[in-house]
This record gives sequence, structure tokens and C-alpha cells, in this order.
Amino acid sequence: MEQKLFRGLGLLLITDGKRSQLFKITREDDDEGGFVAEVLPFLPEPQDFLKIYPDANLIVTQDELITIDGTILFQYEKAKVSVELVSDKWLIIEDMLSDNDGRYRITFWDGQRENGYMYGRRFLRSEKYLAVYTASDNVWRVLTYDGKSVLKVKNVDDNVRICGDFLLTSCVGNYTAYALIKDKHKQPVFSHQQLVLCSSWDDFILYSNINGYVKTYYRGKHTQLGKIDAVEMFDRAGIFAIKKNGRYFLYKFNGKPVAENICPYGADMIAYNKEENSILIDTNGVLHII
Repeated sequence: MEQKLFRGLGLLLITDGKRSQLFKITREDDDEGGFVAEVLPFLPEPQDFLKIYPDANLIVTQDELITIDGTILFQYEKAKVSVELVSDKWLIIEDMLSDNDGRYRITFWDGQRENGYMYGRRFLRSEKYLAVYTASDNVWRVLTYDGKSVLKVKNVDDNVRICGDFLLTSCVGNYTAYALIKDKHKQPVFSHQQLVLCSSWDDFILYSNINGYVKTYYRGKHTQLGKIDAVEMFDRAGIFAIKKNGRYFLYKFNGKPVAENICPYGADMIAYNKEENSILIDTNGVLHII
């Protein structure tokens, strides 16, 4: 048998095998620090699943989501429920394990009241965004964790993911990207491209068509790089490299050249160290690290 005392709430959790019960505790008027445990009226029976989130003011059981004072928020059957802090609010994710638009319910919760919610058949997350898909209107909706809507797009391909500040869709290797910031009209940044390299932290994406012609998109601006032999992106450094006519050229995400004083006509070889966030440049047998 295990126990956990939530002193600030005056609650005691007792777990016996796979069953748990929550008790309200009151101190006795003595010098030995004793207390009395009483069954909570809104949870009179042991539960198969019982988890307390003190800071969120929530209790999750196998069939109910309730506040610590006993107010029932949701009831369900055979659902998976998780609660986590994101931004300055709590995110309640209910997975009903069904195959319809009501499978996922995502609720923004401030500890006392609901601050918005959404439903969806599919659910995606990244460090900055969450997205749901509803089949009834064939729409993907993307929000930030503070509940702000940033994109609503219809009739996209089935293979969808969030990459950095972009929503990517693909079909047989053809990628289409939608910007999640700095794009008032919400039109695709590009469509039907073969290669995509996307920054995980900045508003940058590099893309190439089937003929090897490469462009970049950085903070609302497209840049044409022409036809190249190969390309690499060093995300943490905010740098990408292109290989053209057998030589390597380095650029910042904003398109400004890097290390022009070291290799004005390109480098013979470059190598990246992710742990040290450094780039080795070989020019005519002379090595430099930047």
C-alpha cells in the first residue's frame, strides 16, 4: 500500500494495488500531530485510475475530470486524459479513442475556468503550435498555446505535420508549406516541391523543385538561389550551405554570405559540429573553424 499527502490541499491519496482512494484530512486537537481522514463525498469509492494536479486544481479519474472541490467538468468512458502546463495556462487533452471528429477534445484551462476548446479527429503538436483536423469540413486549424488561431486551411493532403513555423503537407514526395507567422493571407508559401529543409526555431524554410532549383523563405521574403548540386542546413547556427560547381558557399538564413573573407570563391569541404555549434571550412588545404 502506498500513500501521498497533499498538505496544501488537505488531501491524502491511498493506493492499494491498482485501486486508489482520496481522503479529506483534518487535524485533531492534540500535541502529537494526528489527523482524521474522511472519504470525499464526490469520490466515495476507490478508483481504478486517480491522479491529482494540485496547481491545475484538477482530479482525473477513469471516467471523470473534476475540480478539487468536486465540480464535474467532463465525464467519459474509456478515454485517455492528460493535463499539462503550457504558456500560462493548462492544456487538457482528452482522447476518446474513437474514429470521428469528437475523438480529441483540447481544452485551455486557467486553474478555475475553461478558456476555450476545440475538437478534432486528428491532433498534432510542436513546441509552439497545436493543430486539429475535422473531417466534416475537411479543415486543419492551427493555434498557439495561448489559444490564438494562426491558420485555418481546407482540402490539404492527408500527410500533414508541423515543422518549425510552418504547416507542411505532402503527397508522393510533393510538399506544400503554409506559414504560421507573418502571412496575413494564409496562402501557401510554396506548392509541389521535392525537397524541404525547415528550421525548428526560426521562420526559415528552404525548398527545391524536381529540377534542383532552390529558393528560401525567411520572414516573409523569398530568395532565389538557382540550380545547385546539394544543400545542407545547420539549424542551430542559423546557416545553410549550398554546393555549386563543386564548391561550397555558406549563407545566413537572411541570405547574407558567411565567411566570405575565408572562402570568397567557395570552400572545398565543410563539416558541422552540432554539440559545439561550429563549422569547419577547408579551403585549399587550409582549415578554419567558425
